[in-house]
Amino acid sequence: MMILQQLEQAFEQAKARLASGRLYLACSGGRDSLALAYACHQLYQAGVIDQLPILLHVHHGWQSVNDDWARLVQNWAVKHDFECQILSVQLEKLTETHARLARYEAFGRVLQDDDVLLLAHHANDQAETVLMRLIDGAGVSGLSAMKVWQAKSLGAKRFWLWRPWLSVLRDAISDYAAWHGLPYVDDPTNDSDLIVRGVLRQQVLPVLTKLNPQAIANIAKSAALLGESAQIIQYAIQDWQPDIKEMTLLPYQAVLDIAQFNKMPAIMHASCIHDWLKRGAIQSPNGELIAQVSSLIQRVDNDHQSRLFWQDGTAGVMICRHQDKLYRYRYDVWLCQMQSCQIQWCDDRLMWCWQHLTLSWQIPDGHQLIKVEVVTRDDAVQIGKHTYRAKKLHQRLRLPVWLRSQLCQLTIVNHHQSSQYLIAPMMIWQIPTGEQCNMGVWRYFAPDTPNDVQ
Repeated sequence: MMILQQLEQAFEQAKARLASGRLYLACSGGRDSLALAYACHQLYQAGVIDQLPILLHVHHGWQSVNDDWARLVQNWAVKHDFECQILSVQLEKLTETHARLARYEAFGRVLQDDDVLLLAHHANDQAETVLMRLIDGAGVSGLSAMKVWQAKSLGAKRFWLWRPWLSVLRDAISDYAAWHGLPYVDDPTNDSDLIVRGVLRQQVLPVLTKLNPQAIANIAKSAALLGESAQIIQYAIQDWQPDIKEMTLLPYQAVLDIAQFNKMPAIMHASCIHDWLKRGAIQSPNGELIAQVSSLIQRVDNDHQSRLFWQDGTAGVMICRHQDKLYRYRYDVWLCQMQSCQIQWCDDRLMWCWQHLTLSWQIPDGHQLIKVEVVTRDDAVQIGKHTYRAKKLHQRLRLPVWLRSQLCQLTIVNHHQSSQYLIAPMMIWQIPTGEQCNMGVWRYFAPDTPNDVQ
């Protein structure tokens, strides 16, 4: 059948990417995912692919039939020689959004870097997603909807989502499932008129299809074209990236230089903010948030402690403005940094220790840390021709309010020559010039896997 041929071509084109990680398949037991699993089984039996994907079934515990669905997938997997893992999750709220976030968090506990997760999204799903984002006021990136290949970051991991059937219509998958007698389950919530996607599926798309029988395929095609446009915009932003000086330790911290940001053409500002917020995020930022961040960037008053909170999935993000910098923290990391901090050091590293978070700075090889002193309100530090204390020192360094209690003065020896530095989390200044510099390796030990940055 045509959809089997399309999957075979997709595997052929994906050989290089599939060679670097393990292959998984998200299988709910519904028609689409079971059809994709069976198509993989057929290709494996025909010798087209040399391994079957590992089936991952997420048990939400949402409905009473979830046990039956998990049992169906497990038994079907055994019958067709698939390895299968049942992943149980606990939902904070019984909503589609929380269920989706819980699924990806469950997948993230299994998948490792460069692994690939097969998803059975098809053209009808794509059309529904485009319409949902259209009525929410999405831009080019949002309207490009789902991608065939999409990098997914959770903590320090990055794996791949693969949707080889995005151009395949639901009817073709239904015919394929019926032809092979697949024992799939129907989730009644998918067609519920209590959720937006259900209304679009049952009421809106049928009307559009009457107006144009190719409406669903055409919407999916438009999404692909918008995806190409979004990539062009992304490349344009990357061309300006050297001028947007930022310190990044995703997903925990990112700092945007506002003066450099404002040198970009104004027409690129919204796309740049979207890109800056989205990296390492679970969800895509909406237009309202981008407008709020843009307003925060463009403020000219003296309120430098303005903050925005963004509920990015279950983690949340805190966005802060201080003077000419915009700071973004994952919210649980932000909360840790608001607590009292212990500062520890040895000859090659310095550590800021909060209750549930440690930030480590390791000095370059050949250097030795011989003295560390926390800078107090009464300490005087000479920078250039001037001596600064307390608030004046913090202002001279442009140090954010929430990091001022963590400022230290260092003495480092290299080849019997000592040098003086000031240091705060993710920031280092030379003494006596006061110039900011970049040296050593920073590492967060946060609520999930650490991520390094030099």
